[in-house]
Formats: sequence, structure tokens, C-alpha cells
Amino acid sequence: MENEKDLTVEETEKASSVEAAEEKNPETETKTDSSEKPAETKTETKPSNGKKKAIIGIGIAAVVVIALVVILLVVIIAIVLFFTLHKSTVNLNDYITIEASGYDGYGEATYSVDIDKFLEDNNKKFKITNKLKEKVKSDSEMQVGLTILGLDIEDKEDAASIFIVGSDIDGTLSQGSGLSNGDVITYSWRSAYSDEELEEFAGLFKVKLEYEDIEYTVSDLKEVPKFDPFDGVEISFSGLAPNGQALIANYPENGLNYVIDGDNKGLSNGDEITVTIQYPYGVEDYINSYNKLPNTETKTYTVEGLGAYITSASQVPEDVLNAMKEQSNDIILATTYNWVEGYTLDINYIGNYFLTAKDSTASPNNMFILVYKMHYENTVKDCKKKEHDIWCDYYFYVNWDDLQILPDGTFSYSEKDYYKTKNELTYYWNNIMTHDGVYDFQDEYLKLTFTGFEKLDDIYNLYITKNIENYKFEESIDESLADISEENTEDDVEENAEETE
Repeated sequence: MENEKDLTVEETEKASSVEAAEEKNPETETKTDSSEKPAETKTETKPSNGKKKAIIGIGIAAVVVIALVVILLVVIIAIVLFFTLHKSTVNLNDYITIEASGYDGYGEATYSVDIDKFLEDNNKKFKITNKLKEKVKSDSEMQVGLTILGLDIEDKEDAASIFIVGSDIDGTLSQGSGLSNGDVITYSWRSAYSDEELEEFAGLFKVKLEYEDIEYTVSDLKEVPKFDPFDGVEISFSGLAPNGQALIANYPENGLNYVIDGDNKGLSNGDEITVTIQYPYGVEDYINSYNKLPNTETKTYTVEGLGAYITSASQVPEDVLNAMKEQSNDIILATTYNWVEGYTLDINYIGNYFLTAKDSTASPNNMFILVYKMHYENTVKDCKKKEHDIWCDYYFYVNWDDLQILPDGTFSYSEKDYYKTKNELTYYWNNIMTHDGVYDFQDEYLKLTFTGFEKLDDIYNLYITKNIENYKFEESIDESLADISEENTEDDVEENAEETE
């Protein structure tokens, strides 16, 4: 087998040598026996198998070269088209940082946009295009913004900055304060454009934007220390119930304001008031300034220690009433200073009226009216020196206002501030002639003038009926002493005088 292989190789080599020789001498003369062919003849030589293979190889190489050129052109065109039509992608979320700080329940969230990092990463991605230039030329507001910031639409290094200015892209947090650990807040993008318009605007820079809402979970907020904001607060009560007043007498130095809710007037002992704290600049600011927080915002205080207007005559102590009666007797006697001697005047205390204002702010708050019945008797002589016994009854009052009990329990009223009867009442005795009528006809018959009222109803109407709309009242009158006899009428006085003759 090896010999056969060797033989084959040798034959092949010989054939190759022959073909090579023929290629070097293509016009080979064929020598023939002169006896058979007396003249020389040229013979056409056909290509051998070796020549055919060479020609085919050259054709294939040409085809390959052409194919490679075509492929290269396609690649170049693809690259050109890629860089011409391709838009770089920019993810805006990569440049947002969200943080929460402060105290649990009062935390604050903030976000920041890293513009410097954005420009550093994306400055070469943003391109200045003709469409962009046309956009800027048609937008005067944008032109002003670029001028103020010193940006040039012709400078490709300013492309990313121009995008930021033109898009006005930013964002908002769903909640920025009052945060607690575990709260989830959302950052949402916003721009001068809608999402579709922003995409179109970014396309002017050969850029495609990616962005989405960002959720952030609040954590690591500190627990705020608590304290009693009413420690050291003092409330003072003054005035008289039901018109007492409450005031904050002492404020702790803790940066808080204190106010009394509602009306701090018109108070009585046992009433309650509520004091509320206020933060001058908000809770978060207070925590940041004082690093603590009140454990409550309100406190209730009970009104105590007020003096009080009395609401019933039964509250007048007996010794005070006796003193009032004695003073009233003196007041009544003072009305008799010009009377002719010889009379007798019985002064009888028959009871009182007591009025309390329905509106606690009214003045006076209460009125205490002592009522008296007077019985007058005298013996007079007529013009003929004949004696006549005369008598009459009338009524008198003395009134003190705003009687009160002081905080220490002392009963109080102003002895000097009283009201008394000023009404003048005249009685006539027409059967007693005091002059003969010759010289004086005006005072021909006896008449006497008293300070008082003819009827008890006159006092009742003056105080009770007149004030019934605005005052509640109680009366304590001894009706047996208050009975008014018919003798007080003018006719009966005359009859009485006749009977005594």
C-alpha cells in the first residue's frame, strides 16, 4: 500500500512538471518522422486541468473581495445609521435622593436632585440639533433663561444644561411633614411638559428619558422626649360670681403660648376653664428648637376662691339685716326734720323684696329692698282753737344693691350706697279749717306732706313690675302688717277726723 501511495505521488509530481513546462512553452513544436510528414504543421494546444483550476480560483477570490466590500459598506452604513438615529437613554431616577429626619410622628422628608452628577454622566448624550435650535428660537422665555444662565445653543457642551432649563423637570413628595416610622411616601416627577411633550422635547436632544414614581419608606426617626407643659402654670381668679374672671398669672419659660379657651369671664365657683398651649411657629419648629414635646396640649382648671353676689335674701346674715334696719330707721326719721312737734310716728318693718339679674353681667346684679309701713298720729287745732285727732299710714323703702359674699366668707355691701324713697305724698283733711278764709284761701284746709307712698303696691310696681323682664324676684312681706285700711283714703281720713271731734 505504501508503494502504491508513493507511485501515485510521483505520477502526480510528473504531471505537474509537465504542465508547468507546457505553460512556459505554449507554442511547442511537435516533431514527426520526416519520412511520414515532409512539412511542419502547428498544433493548437488545449488547457490542461491545472490551468482550469487556476482560473476558477482567481474568480472565486474576486467574488470574495467584492462580497467583503459590500459587507463592509453595509456595516459602515449601519454604524452611521445607528449613531444618526439612535437615542441615548437617561434614567432620571438615578439622580434623586430622598431622606427623612426628625422625630417619630413629626418627621420631615426632603429630596434632592444631583444636577452635577446628571451633567457629568450625560453631558455627551445630549446633542444640539437643528430642531432644538428652532425650538429655542421660537421660545422667547427659554431664550431669556439661557441668557441668564450663560448657556449657548451653539455649544454642544451646554446641551444637557439646556435640557434641564427647558424642561423645568423636578418633582414633589406626597407628604413632607408629620411623618412616622413606617410611613410610605411617593416622589412624583413633574415638568413644564406633559409626559408626551417631555418625551418629544427630549427627542430634540437625541435622548430618551426613563423615569417613574419612587416610593420611600420612612425609618430611623428618633423618639421625641415628652414633658408636662403645665408645670409652673398658675391661674388666678378674681371678681365676684357669677361675674368672676380667670387670668393666667404665671407662664413657664418653655417657648409655648398659653390661652384660655372661650370666655374667661362670667365665672362662678365650681365652673371649669380649659387652658390650651400654642406653638408659635409650629410643632416641628418647636421640636427642632427645644428637642422635646409637650405630653398634652390642654388642661382643665376648676374656678375657686371667688367672691359671689348673693342670690337670695336668706343669705343676708341676721346681724347685717339688723344693721340695715337701724340705718333705715335713721333714714326715715331724717324725712321728718321739718315736722311740727307733737306727732307720733310708728316705723314698722314689714319685710323685703329681693331681685336677682337674669343676665349675670347686668348692673346691679341684685337689689335688696327693705319695706316699711309708717303710722302717723297727731292732735291739731283748727282756726277756732278746737282740737282734732288725725292719723294716716304710708309706706317707705330703702334699697341696697350688689350684696355679696367675699372669698373669705365675709358678707359685704356698701352702707353708704343706698336708694331711698323720694316720692312726696300729701294727705288732706277738708273738715279741719286752719284759716278763716279771709286772708288765705289756698291753704284753707289742713294738709300734711310725707315722704312715702300711699299704697304698698306703689313700691311693688316700682321695683317688681318695672324690672320683671330682666330680674327674678322673691318677696317676703308680712301681709298682716301690710294691710292697708280704707282709712288711708281721703274720704275716710275726713270721716276719721269728724269722729274725733
